[in-house]
Amino acid sequence: MLAGRVLVKAAVSVTAGPAWRGPTGARPIAQVIDACPERPRSNQAMPVSEINHADHWRQIPAEVETVRLGLAAAARPVFLPLLQEGVWLRCRLGTTVREVLCEQLGIAPAYVSERISTLFLNGHPVDDPATVRVQAGDTLALSAAMPGLVGAVMRCGGYFAGLRNSITCRPSPAPECREAGYIKVKMFNKIMVELGPDLLASGIYLRASRIGRLLTKDQQRSALCESPGRPPGEPLALPRLLDRAPDRWLFWQISFRA
Repeated sequence: MLAGRVLVKAAVSVTAGPAWRGPTGARPIAQVIDACPERPRSNQAMPVSEINHADHWRQIPAEVETVRLGLAAAARPVFLPLLQEGVWLRCRLGTTVREVLCEQLGIAPAYVSERISTLFLNGHPVDDPATVRVQAGDTLALSAAMPGLVGAVMRCGGYFAGLRNSITCRPSPAPECREAGYIKVKMFNKIMVELGPDLLASGIYLRASRIGRLLTKDQQRSALCESPGRPPGEPLALPRLLDRAPDRWLFWQISFRA
């Protein structure tokens, strides 16, 4: 596969972010994050009245339990809308879009250059992913080539890019220190199909209720569910987990059985 695999080191509780590795064995991002200071954050959720929407990144607690979820292959299509809505990832802030994609998410550079032809950061088109940097709470959208004039205008560094010059993301200076934080990633069309399964397997931050809305009761009951943070042999039933704590943030590693 062009994109390569996106891998993560499982942890009992995620405090410094998962260890992202690139396809060529890049340095684990957790090692880089550990060397950077992080803004103090409370385990208490931020009041909804102080944020724009219910799944704001500031509500993610400092310690999040990891849940590994194994589903039948037939359940894969139901997660496509989730990728379009966006999922939260932990990464090193202040890095360029290209560094996030290639070094932290492990996507092959050739795939980024040849397949991801359209990039948006907070709704603004990105022409040069090597000069635009991400900050806490940013939304990064990935798409293959879109049809028509709109697709041609929004394409990264395309011939018609000058037509939307006023809304294009500008290069940003490198920060003095690159701390750990969260960004939202969205995927569309072919990118969603090709990269989505690897992204879900490597791990995403979501409230339990979002998983509950995607899966039928039968799919929940047949799911293989485990958590490395629980005592060995302790059963973990997905329906019970979703019913008892629907608003709880969890770090989900989702895979699909053949």
